[in-house]
Amino acid sequence: MTYSGISDRNVVVQSLARVSHEIRTPLTAILGLVDMLRETNLTDEQARLLGIIHNNGESLVRLVTDILELAKLESLGVENDERPVDLVKEMSSAAQLFALAAHAKGLTIHVDHELGFPLEFTGNSLRIRQILINLVSNAVKYTDHGDIVIWARCVRSEGSENQAEIHFGVRDTGRGIRKSDIDRIVRPFEQGAVASQAGGTGFGLGLSICRELVEAMGGTLSVTSQYRVGTTVECLLPATVITWPESHLSFPTAIYASVSVSSKGHREILERLLEEIGVQVIAPSAIHHPVSGEGGANLRIPLMLMIDDKLPLDARQSLVHMAKHSGYLPHTIVFSNSPHCPLAKSGRVFCGCLRHESTPREIVRKVAEVLRHPKCTPISVVEPTPAPYNGKTAIVIDDTMVNLIVLRRVVGQLGFNVQTVSSGQEALELFRASAPDLVVVDCMMPGMDGYQTSRAIREKFPHADMTIVMCTANEILHTEDDLARSGIDAIVAKPLKSTDLLKALQGRVNQNAAA
Repeated sequence: MTYSGISDRNVVVQSLARVSHEIRTPLTAILGLVDMLRETNLTDEQARLLGIIHNNGESLVRLVTDILELAKLESLGVENDERPVDLVKEMSSAAQLFALAAHAKGLTIHVDHELGFPLEFTGNSLRIRQILINLVSNAVKYTDHGDIVIWARCVRSEGSENQAEIHFGVRDTGRGIRKSDIDRIVRPFEQGAVASQAGGTGFGLGLSICRELVEAMGGTLSVTSQYRVGTTVECLLPATVITWPESHLSFPTAIYASVSVSSKGHREILERLLEEIGVQVIAPSAIHHPVSGEGGANLRIPLMLMIDDKLPLDARQSLVHMAKHSGYLPHTIVFSNSPHCPLAKSGRVFCGCLRHESTPREIVRKVAEVLRHPKCTPISVVEPTPAPYNGKTAIVIDDTMVNLIVLRRVVGQLGFNVQTVSSGQEALELFRASAPDLVVVDCMMPGMDGYQTSRAIREKFPHADMTIVMCTANEILHTEDDLARSGIDAIVAKPLKSTDLLKALQGRVNQNAAA
């Protein structure tokens, strides 16, 4: 895009934002209704067709979001909003965000970082989060088998205690990119041709946005790939380290462990991590071939096993065989994303359960916890999490009937007792005597829009302990001052998801009220 001046650039951004509202509003209804239909009894063919509709709708939402973001970056640049960044936390959040989508394709996501990686450094946390989400989304989209690793490492600058280069990125075992296409992959609107050659779809604005963001923060983005083998995207950012971690767990005496997981990448991460804390890693053959015959007495028996829920049956049986012949049962950590951990039924052998995407710091904490117990105990089964806002009341305001149906479902998923109205005036009439705990209001409505409705509600209930969240398809048009003047506590993008709403409510609405 080219512009003749600041005014022209702002007009383009404003126009694109308004167009996005017209696109995202019907998409909100479409995706919401598809989600509701997918929860009903369907034939396999109906479920397949609804899945296709849902995936294409999500693609349209991403496309609209990317176009808006690119226009904003080119016209307004990246805001200088430096604050402490906990990159490991951001990596973990990105992994958990896409875990379900990855599992649906038979993939696993892993987080990898050195234990000495900084706890915090200066940077733009919002933009770094955006980069990670774009990179992981691309990796899940273009990977059909294997795994995805979100990784980070830190290189200290010579002669400086706190100056460093932060390297982070995403590595996958996906379809890869031909060498001739790597330069094109980060240009706006050019990835579409590359993606179609690889069997994918889309305009490919995600990597262009990542490059713009990284370069605006003084860094670089590079892509290395091998066609049909996998791709690695690496971001490098200069940073000032705020907090280094304290010395991590280590074992003064020899402790043996063995790793037997289905993913080669995951195994390499775990083996390196164990060695980093002083645990000696031995081959799985030490488990699969227990003490027997001449020389068997010298076989090193592992104190700890690390396995995953994809471990073959014969490997599980070998644990029983080992116990029978040696009389010893090692502490075992299972990697599983099932809340009931499928291997728990094997009894006392399994002492701990971790998600596949657990960070190295979380794994080390679990290792210490498990090894503190002299005997193995059954792992705890995770009970379903109750709705966090049971007993709270909410009112949803939107002028579109279909959107009210969808929004009622999303807000209700969090436990709220929900009432719906189609205008701000109706909302004011509805709660004459007392205010609800939560108000979710659409931004663009005839008569009273979201701002006017919010102001009127605040004027009617000036002392109410109430949270107002506004839904909009064009977040970039709204400033913090505009929201504060109207008494709006948070803004969420369409299509509204329960996870986005939950994040917006944290710290604003007390959870788990009595019904």
